[in-house]
Amino acid sequence: MKYNRLLPFVTFLFCFPLLLSIEAQDTVRARRPLIGISCSYPEDFSSVRMSYTESVIQSGGIPVLIPVMQDEKVLDAIVSLLDGLILTGGEDIHPNYYNEDPIEQLGTVNAVRDRYDLTLIRLATLRNLPTLGICRGEQLINVAFGGTLYQDLPTQYKDTSIEHQQEEPS
Repeated sequence: MKYNRLLPFVTFLFCFPLLLSIEAQDTVRARRPLIGISCSYPEDFSSVRMSYTESVIQSGGIPVLIPVMQDEKVLDAIVSLLDGLILTGGEDIHPNYYNEDPIEQLGTVNAVRDRYDLTLIRLATLRNLPTLGICRGEQLINVAFGGTLYQDLPTQYKDTSIEHQQEEPS
């Protein structure tokens, strides 16, 4: 008789971890993806345009802002949690990264951000993390994989009808 009273309790103790495991798997499958967003680095602070975070949210993701830093271990820990990465726009990339000397018409560069973004690309690549580059971000991906750039389109590529600087869409 005592055995019959304990049976539901023993069954519960045996099955509970299994149920938790199944529930955890369903939660992982159902959770919204964590999308890392690289930050700008104007005047010693990290920032992101709201349009980046709003776009990730509207697409069903959770934006994770990745502050500009040089600590690769911390960046790697952040990247390891992500389901995707967005590299944002910003300043020009220093031409040293694509084996050129700067020309006079080169725009503003930011050495700290260049190192940070290139580290993010390397870490994301090591993890096969889906990565989207927007403007500067796309150019950084190109440079990280050995590509080159025009430092100034109007100077170095005269036959362009595309306006490089555009208004942000509303």
